[in-house]
Amino acid sequence: MGYESQFELKVAAGSNLPQYSDRAIFPPSILSSIIDSYSESSLPHPLIFKAWHNNNSCYIGVKEFSSNEGEILLPRVITDKLGASSDDIVKVELFDKIPKGKSLTLKPLQFYPQVHNWKFFLESKLTNFYTTLTKHTVLYIEDGLTVYELFVEAVDESSDTIGIIDTDIILDVIPLNDIMANQQLEFNKNFNHVDSNNINELFLNNELQIEDLKPFTSSDFRPQIYKLDLSNYDKSKPLKIKLTSLNNDYASLFNLDLVAGMDKLVNLENFRWTTMSDDFDLQFKLDNDMINSYEKVIEINMLQDDELLTKIHKIDDDLSDHYIYIVPFTWEFDGGFLLSITNESNISKDSTSYIQDREISNETVKCSNCSKAISKDKLLLHESFCLRNNVKCSCGLVFLKEIPETHWHCDKCNDITKYGSSALLKFKHDKLFHETSYKCNQCSLATEFNNFIDLVINHKAYVCPGKLHECRFCFLIVPQGESTFQDKVANLTNHENMCGNKTTECFKCNKILRTKDLSKHLKMHDLDKKQMNQDTKINFNKCLNENCIILIKDSSTNQLGLCDYCFGSIYTPQHDPTNAKLQSRIERKYMIQLTKGCGFSWCKNTNCKTHSPSRFASMSHKDLLSYINDSLFSSIRTPALPVNKSKPLPPKNRLWFCVNESIQLRKDILDLLSSENEYDEELIFKPINELSTVTEDSVREWLLHNGVKKM
Repeated sequence: MGYESQFELKVAAGSNLPQYSDRAIFPPSILSSIIDSYSESSLPHPLIFKAWHNNNSCYIGVKEFSSNEGEILLPRVITDKLGASSDDIVKVELFDKIPKGKSLTLKPLQFYPQVHNWKFFLESKLTNFYTTLTKHTVLYIEDGLTVYELFVEAVDESSDTIGIIDTDIILDVIPLNDIMANQQLEFNKNFNHVDSNNINELFLNNELQIEDLKPFTSSDFRPQIYKLDLSNYDKSKPLKIKLTSLNNDYASLFNLDLVAGMDKLVNLENFRWTTMSDDFDLQFKLDNDMINSYEKVIEINMLQDDELLTKIHKIDDDLSDHYIYIVPFTWEFDGGFLLSITNESNISKDSTSYIQDREISNETVKCSNCSKAISKDKLLLHESFCLRNNVKCSCGLVFLKEIPETHWHCDKCNDITKYGSSALLKFKHDKLFHETSYKCNQCSLATEFNNFIDLVINHKAYVCPGKLHECRFCFLIVPQGESTFQDKVANLTNHENMCGNKTTECFKCNKILRTKDLSKHLKMHDLDKKQMNQDTKINFNKCLNENCIILIKDSSTNQLGLCDYCFGSIYTPQHDPTNAKLQSRIERKYMIQLTKGCGFSWCKNTNCKTHSPSRFASMSHKDLLSYINDSLFSSIRTPALPVNKSKPLPPKNRLWFCVNESIQLRKDILDLLSSENEYDEELIFKPINELSTVTEDSVREWLLHNGVKKM
């Protein structure tokens, strides 16, 4: 490798560069020197230097040219490789011969369960911090609090060092040993909650029965995610997700819960809707005979949720996820349930007013102790037993002999409905509503929320910079970042807006553009396609020979509206002001077709003896002339033929001339595709005429990429 320039620079102290990177900050004078040494067309890209101190050397890239003159700022990993400290002098040489890499093999030095796809992970991180990679060195990548160590096992055979900027590299990540390989396989097998292929879709009015769902605290718990397609539901009616216990008892009901969210990473700290706060209301209704079903319901009013409305309005956006994701779970023991979806309006009674509406008939009286409706003739007997044996709690529940020790009331809530006889219910209530503080532990926000559900719904699952999401561009599960107004306008997270700045090539026009702009760019192609389809229909002008498929670009070629091929057999340069000679030539061509035929085996002309021998076999010359004059000439409107005087004529010409084999084969393909009624016939003519090689497959492929199907 050769070099063009050499510089001596002092290592500056106090660098704020990333620790793990190979990109240094150089003084501006070096950039000026390089520009003076190279023409614009030969300037190396990217700029790569070889740095050395004493007997140590390595390759470095450029972050920027903004250091003080005579100084260089180096990342820690580079100073460690060089064995250099602050104020030491390092030499740097510009290299322009380092090849762009084509293949790379990396070996992680330990198992990293948080990386689910090394390709996507390295694609988003590697080129942000490194310019070159050298064989048999350790690559360090810092992400959050974790530093990933990967051994560079192999690079291109032609060089020990490769450039990784602006090049397509075949990446191979191999495990360190068999133990790590088994760890990765086992993790991939169990990591189902981010596997989109493991997400089952729920449909309206279909019940799904699940038995023996493990508690989420169990090591055997594997979350099963279900999804609902918002485009399939009536937005004006509530969407109800019902979770029904298979056992009609309080313990089973309180043990079951649902969380639902707007991305597939829904979990106990990332949800938009939940049933976890419904236990007391359900218990109160069941105790007072207000309901008789042991079920929990999430009711979603799609037109009253701003974030959900945004998702609904983006259903036509290719980048938008238009699903709601649901995860059922149990708390304490295995549980079974029915999961169902409804999408209809209903009227339900409010639990606080229901008691007042309960009617006591003329034949019954309410017991003063247990509040039950008792027949008047049995009231004295009932009250005698009830007052002696039943104890009424302040919450309204009646117990035999005494109030159980397991029965409790929340001493922090001023609400008679907040009671229970279950340790699990108390644990859930205290955890959700009476923790010491409800602050976000994923970001620096100091705001304290009223309860856990408020914290998750209004912050953690919504605007928290630390909220994990799957980037639609790099497909990594990463924090979404703190949104700016530019991110919100683009309907992207902060990470996606930055990640989407990477360039890609349009597969249709080969234009280089930002990844986040690709969807809009492809929509422009779709608009162009629709415009082309419309223009094709408007400007459609085919040869008026019924057996021909050739499009005519110049409508002034001849008055019959025939293509050059079809008109050639009846053309004459003679002056013919009355069109009598033209009529004679057409008559002669028709007579030959009807009496002798064209003799071509491929002919499908209905007015040719070769194709239809039995039709014309019994007709005399006089009959054939009469048929030509009365039927075939009557289909020619322009030019005015002598034989057509005072005849009613069609709006446009129709002629039946035989064609060659090439045209007939293309006509067969046209007829086949037209019979399928998938595309407008005018559009099918375009590839039939324009493709260099016309086959059924080639025409179908052209229509697939350029055609707009009928509605």
